[in-house]
Amino acid sequence: MMNADVFHRLLQQPSLLKETDHAELETMVYQYPWFGVAQLLLAAKKKQDGVAFEKQAEKAMMYFNRPLLGNSLLKQFSAVTTQQEQDVVEAELQKIEINEESDELEASLDAEAVIEAEDKRDE
Repeated sequence: MMNADVFHRLLQQPSLLKETDHAELETMVYQYPWFGVAQLLLAAKKKQDGVAFEKQAEKAMMYFNRPLLGNSLLKQFSAVTTQQEQDVVEAELQKIEINEESDELEASLDAEAVIEAEDKRDE
């Protein structure tokens, strides 16, 4: 079971949701089904894990008397997920750029070697 300190940190730093165990959130939702924020966190975790989260998100919204607040919180946790995904994509793009640069460097070195070999052969 998730303790209060861990839950509080999770609310303050939504990026920690990635490290949170899915089963802990399920247990909290089972024990406190009326706890809308826990329902919302479970929906966000399901989205991160690639599990169908729409039903859970709808269920979470039922526990908010201000649906706009619930939607805003869900977007906040989703934005963290999206930002993490963007960071991964950017890191992969940087790797590709580095590989392309090294390929270009190797090609230029190969071209120089061919030119030097031709020059030596002509001598």
